[in-house]
Amino acid sequence: SVTPAFPEDTEVPAGGPTGPEDDETAPPTDPPPPPPPDTGGGDTGGGGVEPPPDPSPVDPGVEPQVFPGFNGNIQDAINASSDGDRFSIPPGNYSGFNVTKSLEIWGNNVNVTGGAPVIRISANNVKLVGFDVSGGTNSYQNGAIHSDSHSNIQLINIYTHHNTGPGWAFHSCNNVLVEGGGTAYNRQAGYNGGGTSALTVRY
Repeated sequence: SVTPAFPEDTEVPAGGPTGPEDDETAPPTDPPPPPPPDTGGGDTGGGGVEPPPDPSPVDPGVEPQVFPGFNGNIQDAINASSDGDRFSIPPGNYSGFNVTKSLEIWGNNVNVTGGAPVIRISANNVKLVGFDVSGGTNSYQNGAIHSDSHSNIQLINIYTHHNTGPGWAFHSCNNVLVEGGGTAYNRQAGYNGGGTSALTVRY
């Protein structure tokens, strides 16, 4: 165990000793580094700037093949798919989309930006893996990734940043998993709009 510098009930006078640095035999210590500059990041809910992102990826399994005949538009791939399909998106920059079917979509090295929300989930049994999501102009209750009244949603290794609202938001959803990835410079990391059950977040 660690012995405190003073017993718990000992009053230390102002200007009095505070530890080894006041011992004449103690080596000099360097002054503390200056605080980091305010970078203008978003409010985290408690005020201040969110820390730099620290993505913590998890193993999501085997990546599926790129959507056959992909034409550069994620929404077109979703519209042409069928419930239960699994496919990936080639690396690149894309506009937002609405998942209207039960799909597993991978987007490693895929940047999706813009919209309110950037990604909407409008179906049950949806799994998104690896997307970078930014530039959402959503309000404080509506996430850059957003869903209302749907079940069995997984966001795996998703990185949300620089959105005007939360990185994600779920309203009256059930069985939602947010795992891996990271979040920074959003209004807040995520938002449970109420009525959502079995919401698990593991960064």
